[in-house]
Amino acid sequence: MTSSARTLINALIDHGAPPALISSGLVKKLNLQTRPLHRPLGISGAFSPDGHGPLELSTFVRLSVLSPCAQWQSRSQIFIVCPDLHTDVILGLDFLAKNDIVIDAHNRTAIDKKCGFDLLNPPDPTLARVPPKTTPYARRKAEAKSIKEGQAATRELRKQVHFELAAKFVKEAKKFDFSANTTEPDFVGMVRTRIEQLASAEV
Repeated sequence: MTSSARTLINALIDHGAPPALISSGLVKKLNLQTRPLHRPLGISGAFSPDGHGPLELSTFVRLSVLSPCAQWQSRSQIFIVCPDLHTDVILGLDFLAKNDIVIDAHNRTAIDKKCGFDLLNPPDPTLARVPPKTTPYARRKAEAKSIKEGQAATRELRKQVHFELAAKFVKEAKKFDFSANTTEPDFVGMVRTRIEQLASAEV
Protein backbone atom coordinates (compact mmCIF):
# COMPACT_ATOMS: atom_id res chain seq x y z
CA MET A 1 0.00 0.00 0.00
CA THR A 2 1.14 3.51 -0.71
CA SER A 3 -0.47 6.88 -1.01
CA SER A 4 -0.81 9.54 -3.66
CA ALA A 5 -2.10 13.04 -2.89
CA ARG A 6 -2.99 11.73 0.58
CA THR A 7 -5.23 9.06 -0.96
CA LEU A 8 -4.55 5.48 0.07
CA ILE A 9 -3.95 3.31 -2.99
CA ASN A 10 -2.73 -0.17 -3.95
CA ALA A 11 0.68 -0.40 -5.59
CA LEU A 12 2.28 -3.36 -7.31
CA ILE A 13 6.09 -3.47 -7.52
CA ASP A 14 7.07 -5.13 -10.80
CA HIS A 15 10.72 -4.91 -11.86
CA GLY A 16 9.82 -6.84 -15.00
CA ALA A 17 7.62 -4.02 -16.31
CA PRO A 18 9.71 -1.15 -17.73
CA PRO A 19 7.24 1.73 -17.36
CA ALA A 20 5.38 2.94 -14.30
CA LEU A 21 1.65 2.60 -14.92
CA ILE A 22 -1.41 4.15 -13.33
CA SER A 23 -5.02 3.08 -13.66
CA SER A 24 -7.30 5.36 -15.64
CA GLY A 25 -9.82 4.95 -12.83
CA LEU A 26 -7.38 6.38 -10.29
CA VAL A 27 -6.53 9.26 -12.63
CA LYS A 28 -10.21 10.12 -12.80
CA LYS A 29 -10.67 9.68 -9.05
CA LEU A 30 -7.79 12.03 -8.21
CA ASN A 31 -8.69 14.41 -11.04
CA LEU A 32 -5.13 14.33 -12.36
CA GLN A 33 -4.14 16.28 -15.45
CA THR A 34 -3.07 14.00 -18.29
CA ARG A 35 -0.61 14.86 -21.04
CA PRO A 36 0.02 13.17 -24.39
CA LEU A 37 3.07 10.99 -24.89
CA HIS A 38 5.44 11.97 -27.68
CA ARG A 39 4.98 8.48 -29.06
CA PRO A 40 2.27 6.00 -28.07
CA LEU A 41 3.47 3.02 -26.06
CA GLY A 42 2.40 -0.44 -27.11
CA ILE A 43 2.05 -3.05 -24.37
CA SER A 44 1.05 -6.70 -24.28
CA GLY A 45 -2.50 -7.92 -24.20
CA ALA A 46 -2.23 -8.88 -20.54
CA PHE A 47 -2.98 -5.25 -19.70
CA SER A 48 -5.91 -4.88 -22.08
CA PRO A 49 -9.43 -4.88 -20.64
CA ASP A 50 -10.37 -8.15 -22.32
CA GLY A 51 -6.92 -9.70 -21.95
CA HIS A 52 -6.49 -10.17 -25.70
CA GLY A 53 -4.46 -8.26 -28.22
CA PRO A 54 -1.91 -5.47 -27.77
CA LEU A 55 -2.85 -2.18 -26.15
CA GLU A 56 -1.62 1.29 -27.11
CA LEU A 57 -1.16 3.88 -24.36
CA SER A 58 -0.97 7.56 -25.28
CA THR A 59 -1.22 9.70 -22.12
CA PHE A 60 0.67 10.13 -18.86
CA VAL A 61 0.53 11.96 -15.54
CA ARG A 62 3.30 13.10 -13.22
CA LEU A 63 3.15 12.46 -9.49
CA SER A 64 5.06 11.07 -6.52
CA VAL A 65 3.99 8.42 -4.05
CA LEU A 66 4.25 8.54 -0.28
CA SER A 67 4.53 5.59 2.09
CA PRO A 68 1.61 5.16 4.52
CA CYS A 69 3.92 5.99 7.44
CA ALA A 70 4.97 9.23 5.69
CA GLN A 71 8.65 8.33 6.17
CA TRP A 72 9.45 7.85 2.50
CA GLN A 73 8.44 9.73 -0.63
CA SER A 74 9.43 9.02 -4.19
CA ARG A 75 10.73 11.48 -6.71
CA SER A 76 8.29 13.04 -9.12
CA GLN A 77 7.68 10.36 -11.71
CA ILE A 78 5.90 9.88 -15.02
CA PHE A 79 3.10 7.31 -14.80
CA ILE A 80 1.60 6.16 -18.08
CA VAL A 81 -2.18 5.91 -17.97
CA CYS A 82 -3.49 2.41 -18.58
CA PRO A 83 -7.24 1.83 -18.92
CA ASP A 84 -8.80 -0.65 -16.52
CA LEU A 85 -5.52 -1.58 -14.85
CA HIS A 86 -6.08 -4.33 -12.28
CA THR A 87 -4.32 -2.29 -9.56
CA ASP A 88 -4.03 1.42 -8.87
CA VAL A 89 -0.38 1.78 -9.88
CA ILE A 90 2.44 -0.46 -11.06
CA LEU A 91 5.89 0.62 -9.93
CA GLY A 92 7.94 -0.61 -12.85
CA LEU A 93 11.64 -0.69 -13.58
CA ASP A 94 11.79 3.01 -14.49
CA PHE A 95 10.34 3.91 -11.10
CA LEU A 96 12.66 1.57 -9.21
CA ALA A 97 15.75 2.84 -11.02
CA LYS A 98 14.89 6.52 -10.58
CA ASN A 99 14.36 6.05 -6.85
CA ASP A 100 17.42 3.78 -6.32
CA ILE A 101 15.30 0.88 -5.07
CA VAL A 102 16.97 -2.52 -4.90
CA ILE A 103 14.77 -5.63 -5.01
CA ASP A 104 15.90 -8.68 -3.05
CA ALA A 105 13.52 -11.54 -3.83
CA HIS A 106 15.18 -13.92 -1.36
CA ASN A 107 14.80 -11.56 1.60
CA ARG A 108 11.56 -10.08 0.25
CA THR A 109 12.77 -6.50 0.50
CA ALA A 110 12.59 -3.41 -1.70
CA ILE A 111 15.11 -1.02 -0.18
CA ASP A 112 15.95 2.53 -1.14
CA LYS A 113 19.74 2.26 -1.07
CA LYS A 114 20.18 5.97 -0.35
CA CYS A 115 18.20 6.05 2.88
CA GLY A 116 17.72 2.35 3.72
CA PHE A 117 13.92 2.50 3.74
CA ASP A 118 12.26 -0.83 2.93
CA LEU A 119 9.03 -0.38 0.99
CA LEU A 120 7.93 -3.96 1.66
CA ASN A 121 8.70 -3.84 5.37
CA PRO A 122 8.00 -0.29 6.55
CA PRO A 123 8.58 0.59 10.20
CA ASP A 124 5.77 0.96 12.67
CA PRO A 125 4.18 4.32 11.79
CA THR A 126 3.50 5.00 15.47
CA LEU A 127 7.23 5.03 16.28
CA ALA A 128 8.21 8.00 14.16
CA ARG A 129 6.63 10.26 11.64
CA VAL A 130 8.55 12.35 9.15
CA PRO A 131 6.58 15.15 7.50
CA PRO A 132 6.27 14.94 3.73
CA LYS A 133 8.75 16.83 1.62
CA THR A 134 7.96 20.44 0.83
CA THR A 135 9.29 22.72 -1.86
CA PRO A 136 11.55 25.69 -1.01
CA TYR A 137 8.74 28.02 -2.09
CA ALA A 138 6.30 26.36 0.31
CA ARG A 139 8.81 26.58 3.16
CA ARG A 140 9.47 30.28 2.48
CA LYS A 141 5.74 30.95 2.31
CA ALA A 142 5.17 29.18 5.63
CA GLU A 143 8.06 31.07 7.25
CA ALA A 144 6.74 34.42 5.97
CA LYS A 145 3.29 33.60 7.32
CA SER A 146 4.76 32.69 10.71
CA ILE A 147 6.75 35.95 10.82
CA LYS A 148 3.68 38.04 9.98
CA GLU A 149 1.63 36.28 12.63
CA GLY A 150 4.40 36.89 15.18
CA GLN A 151 4.62 40.57 14.28
CA ALA A 152 0.85 40.97 14.59
CA ALA A 153 0.88 39.28 18.00
CA THR A 154 3.75 41.55 19.14
CA ARG A 155 1.86 44.67 18.06
CA GLU A 156 -1.16 43.60 20.07
CA LEU A 157 0.98 42.98 23.15
CA ARG A 158 2.65 46.38 22.81
CA LYS A 159 -0.75 48.07 22.61
CA GLN A 160 -1.87 46.31 25.77
CA VAL A 161 1.30 47.36 27.60
CA HIS A 162 0.87 50.99 26.50
CA PHE A 163 -2.75 51.05 27.65
CA GLU A 164 -1.86 49.51 31.01
CA LEU A 165 0.98 52.00 31.60
CA ALA A 166 -1.19 54.96 30.61
CA ALA A 167 -3.93 53.81 32.98
CA LYS A 168 -1.42 53.32 35.79
CA PHE A 169 0.05 56.81 35.30
CA VAL A 170 -3.44 58.32 35.56
CA LYS A 171 -4.50 56.19 38.52
CA GLU A 172 -1.29 56.62 40.55
CA ALA A 173 -0.04 59.97 39.31
CA LYS A 174 1.61 60.87 42.65
CA LYS A 175 3.95 57.89 42.45
CA PHE A 176 5.31 59.19 39.17
CA ASP A 177 5.64 62.85 40.20
CA PHE A 178 9.38 63.49 40.63
CA SER A 179 9.23 67.30 40.52
CA ALA A 180 10.11 67.59 44.23
CA ASN A 181 13.37 65.74 43.67
CA THR A 182 14.29 67.49 40.44
CA THR A 183 16.31 70.72 40.37
CA GLU A 184 16.57 73.20 37.54
CA PRO A 185 19.92 73.12 35.73
CA ASP A 186 22.37 75.94 36.64
CA PHE A 187 23.00 77.36 33.18
CA VAL A 188 25.03 80.32 34.50
CA GLY A 189 27.36 78.05 36.43
CA MET A 190 27.76 75.79 33.41
CA VAL A 191 28.72 78.75 31.19
CA ARG A 192 31.20 80.05 33.79
CA THR A 193 32.84 76.64 34.08
CA ARG A 194 33.16 76.35 30.31
CA ILE A 195 34.75 79.82 30.05
CA GLU A 196 37.28 78.91 32.72
CA GLN A 197 38.11 75.69 30.87
CA LEU A 198 38.71 77.56 27.61
CA ALA A 199 40.80 80.23 29.36
CA SER A 200 43.03 77.64 31.00
CA ALA A 201 43.43 75.86 27.66
CA GLU A 202 44.66 79.07 25.98
CA VAL A 203 47.28 79.61 28.69
